[in-house]
Amino acid sequence: MYLMSFSAHFLNLVSGIWKESSLDAVAGHSFRIGGVVMLLLAGVPPEVVAATGGWTSLAFLLYWCRLEEIIPLCTSNAYNRTQISSLANILEQFRIRNNISRAALSADD
Repeated sequence: MYLMSFSAHFLNLVSGIWKESSLDAVAGHSFRIGGVVMLLLAGVPPEVVAATGGWTSLAFLLYWCRLEEIIPLCTSNAYNRTQISSLANILEQFRIRNNISRAALSADD
C-alpha cells in the first residue's frame, strides 16, 4: 500500500513539473519499463527483475524481447550496443532455460 501511495505522489509531483514546463506527461508505466531496462543492463538476472517487479506471467518478456522497439531512438543511442547485444543474449538464454517458445512472446497476436 505504501508503495502505491508513493508512486501516486511521485507521478503527481512530476506531472506538475511537466505541466508547468509545457511538456507532455509521461505515464508511470514508462518508468517501470525504464527501470527494467536499467536493471537488466546492470547485470541483474531476469528472474530477479521479474520477481522484483512482481510479474507472474510472461508479459514482462514482451518488453524485454522488443527492447529496441520500446526505447525511443534518441534514448537507445545512449546505450552501448555491446550492452544491448549482451542483454539480448541473456534474455534468449532465459527463454531457452524456461522452455518459452518464440511464438509465446509474439506481440502480434
